[in-house]
Amino acid sequence: QYLVGLDTTTLDAVDGELNTALHLVCRGARHDAIALLLGKYDGVSVSKRNAHGKLPIDLLWESNEVGDRESVEYTESVFRLLRAYPEMMMNCM
Repeated sequence: QYLVGLDTTTLDAVDGELNTALHLVCRGARHDAIALLLGKYDGVSVSKRNAHGKLPIDLLWESNEVGDRESVEYTESVFRLLRAYPEMMMNCM
């Protein structure tokens, strides 16, 4: 609920490792927060890399917090991130 009142400038702020809010919710596999950030703020910081060169989707893929990688929530989160930054898939090919 805290995220709902923030503006995009605040959401694009970074920590010491250059992680944005989206990086942090992806690392924590917070599917509800991923949906909120991408839905309400239209792909905020989805293409920003942190100090380790990781995109938010990379942190979700690597997250130990993901309980079931075949769950609907996980699949929807990955799809939302890919849809918000389709160039990432083009760069992988």
